[in-house]
Amino acid sequence: MPAKTVLSGLSLILFIIILSYLACLGIEPGTLASIVKDYLEGKSVGILSLELIPVYKGTIKSSMYLVIIHNLTQEFSRGYSDIIFCKIISLPSKIAFKVPRKPIRVPNGTSYMHLEYLIIVKGIDKNVTGGKIVYVIPKKTVNEVEVKLELNKGNSLSKLFTGIVSPFSIGSYYTELVEVKRDNVKVKTGIELHSIPGIAVGYKVTAYTYLFFEGYHSDMYLDYIPPPNSVIWYSDGGKSTTSTGNYGPKYLVSHGSKYRLAFQVVYRLEKWKLVIGKEGITYWWYILVPDYFYASSGEAYEQVSCSECEGPPPSYATEIPASIGHYEEIKCGPGGDGVTSESWSIKVTFSYDQVTFSLKVHWYRHINNDYFYIVYYITEKYGDKLYWWYQDGDRTKYIVHFSWK
Repeated sequence: MPAKTVLSGLSLILFIIILSYLACLGIEPGTLASIVKDYLEGKSVGILSLELIPVYKGTIKSSMYLVIIHNLTQEFSRGYSDIIFCKIISLPSKIAFKVPRKPIRVPNGTSYMHLEYLIIVKGIDKNVTGGKIVYVIPKKTVNEVEVKLELNKGNSLSKLFTGIVSPFSIGSYYTELVEVKRDNVKVKTGIELHSIPGIAVGYKVTAYTYLFFEGYHSDMYLDYIPPPNSVIWYSDGGKSTTSTGNYGPKYLVSHGSKYRLAFQVVYRLEKWKLVIGKEGITYWWYILVPDYFYASSGEAYEQVSCSECEGPPPSYATEIPASIGHYEEIKCGPGGDGVTSESWSIKVTFSYDQVTFSLKVHWYRHINNDYFYIVYYITEKYGDKLYWWYQDGDRTKYIVHFSWK
């Protein structure tokens, strides 16, 4: 058999294997063609495959769902999100789409610009709904992510879709951003600043410090949506929230005082609608996500006690020869999963048709891209050596203890 024929056969087999693999990822032929075109033009792109698994009270709930995906990626924000996916599909299943892969420098070397998406699912024949913010760093050309969507009871869509045939066939629907509003709110965190006699303690952030605060979406409503204080809201987990720039050091505690830290965060409220078919059937919903936090806004909001500071330093403590004026930046994060051990309730107040509303907002114990810095300087000497250490030796807890010796 001629070598050329063998190679052609192998190439065909390899091509079939690649197509089968991509089909398993949930990628559509049009998306694949677009990716190939971008590669030929020298663009750095990849594939993000999301396996969407709806879960209700611990059990996978297989059914037909309306799936809407908002692109929340800060880098591409025009001051609001974009909808990049809107279809009725059977879940669990995989969907895939093209994503950019932009190299960036981070403290530990080189990574890729993170991507962030809000995935909303709404049951068609079951009155359940759910959502989740997905944070992805596309380190590989093909990135596969499993997304478990915790469902809650919500408005039923089953009657609303009765009589509509293939409502999401090509050209039969469109989405529209109707309104965007912002408000500045104080969000309490679990970050603690501890001081002892002789030192002042504060914080420092950079333009690449991302804190994580909670995002929300509302239930869907037919034809008309009530004001934000009258809708049902669902938590979508933490969203990365950039600072307004480099700032610090800002000293907030001294002479032995100890406080938790709060920041002013700008939240963005978006009102969206989905219009289906010639009948113009319209569904409405809100999303509420943090935009950015003011780097200079850190404040000590609640006093705490501590049994470790001024006590015997542990074996993993850092020893510093004491000298007045000595300054140090202590790195906290990246890392730490889930919310802080305590959740803090605050009011998110928007002037919206002269209506205000309140939600619980959590700070998620996770910081990415650049570190959050707890800083100190020595104002007076109370010993020959100063010791500092992380709570439990873990810098993802954002608590630093001090002691003289």
